[in-house]
Amino acid sequence: MYDNASGFYHLTPDTSGPTDGVRFELDAVDGSGRPIVPLAPIGWLDLSDHSSGGILTLQAHVQNGLLPNADFAISPSGKMDG
Repeated sequence: MYDNASGFYHLTPDTSGPTDGVRFELDAVDGSGRPIVPLAPIGWLDLSDHSSGGILTLQAHVQNGLLPNADFAISPSGKMDG
């Protein structure tokens, strides 16, 4: 959920995303990249964990309404600093 006062998104109790991942709401933005207020949801991005054999793999699914726009696997590479 977008908080107009802070200008940031915050977690919500919505459980409509994937059971093995997280859903990000995609809202329409203005020319400067800020969400249009009142919010105008245009779709969502689901990230699901599809890791196996020690290789981190995320499934990314982008959809607006009833139409899927993209569905692809992501395998991050590099080093994570703790």
